Amino acid sequence: MKSLLTLAAIFGASFGGIWYLDQQGRLPEAYTGPASAKAEEPPPPRWYSVGEPFALTVRGDGSVRMTVALQLPKKLPVFVEGEDGRERLAQEPVIREIVTETVMARSARSLRTSSGRRRLERLLRRRIRAHTDVRVRRVVIPDVTVR
Repeated sequence: MKSLLTLAAIFGASFGGIWYLDQQGRLPEAYTGPASAKAEEPPPPRWYSVGEPFALTVRGDGSVRMTVALQLPKKLPVFVEGEDGRERLAQEPVIREIVTETVMARSARSLRTSSGRRRLERLLRRRIRAHTDVRVRRVVIPDVTVR
């Protein structure tokens, strides 16, 4: 029994020492592995604002002014230089058409609620992914005014 307690004390002390060194950042590489094996942080998501704000007439005597932002995937789509020298998505005209047609089919009432805007964001994401090569991770409408 005495030898069992001695072994427990030795193991406890050694693991406590390892924990302490790890907390201090002084643990030898033999315990942590090579420095290159540590997981790298993923790059922050890249957001893209789709051109100028949209000013559209919606179903039922309403009008909407809104901006649309896309969260792009890690593998970036093709960009081209626009007339104003700004870098734009190559398929931005198609994306603008999808947004225009989708928003004009909605009612002003549905765009006034946050749940209606979230449904619109999900619908835009699905349609952009279906009709373009841009694999949008998320669509956000950061600014919307409904009249």
